[in-house]
Amino acid sequence: MRYSQQLLATVLIFFIFFLPACSNSAEQKDNQQEKTAETPSDADEPAHYCYELNNEAAVVELELVVGPDDMVSGDLVYQLTGKDKNSGTFKGVIQNDTILADYKFMSEGKESVRELTFLKSDSALVEGYAAMEEADGKMQFKAGVIPDYSKGLKLMLIKCKN
Repeated sequence: MRYSQQLLATVLIFFIFFLPACSNSAEQKDNQQEKTAETPSDADEPAHYCYELNNEAAVVELELVVGPDDMVSGDLVYQLTGKDKNSGTFKGVIQNDTILADYKFMSEGKESVRELTFLKSDSALVEGYAAMEEADGKMQFKAGVIPDYSKGLKLMLIKCKN
């Protein structure tokens, strides 16, 4: 009889300690699957950012949308002292910390397109400048020329207005 009591005690201990652990694991797995199903992935949602430069020499406003495929788009407004205001849209790509895009804008009643680039630095975007040439109806960076970001306009990350 002693053997059967030991066997019964072992079986009871197994059920007391191991069975609830298996049940909790299954419940946790189900809960995790529910959370995953309810919460859309951040990678599927475009990210919105706003940047601004506002001083006595310039007002520049940039609304940037970064898609899951590293495509960027947005609205850009330049108001530089002594120059006509121009505003428009841009589309391009972000690679690592560099944005390269075509900026389509209106200035002096004329539609123009020019290539632009920004370098992300902490909570700012710095515009890069380089020699440009006209090709295919737009101003673009000359081949092989590396943009200079050291003297570019520095737009600071701000809370979007809308």
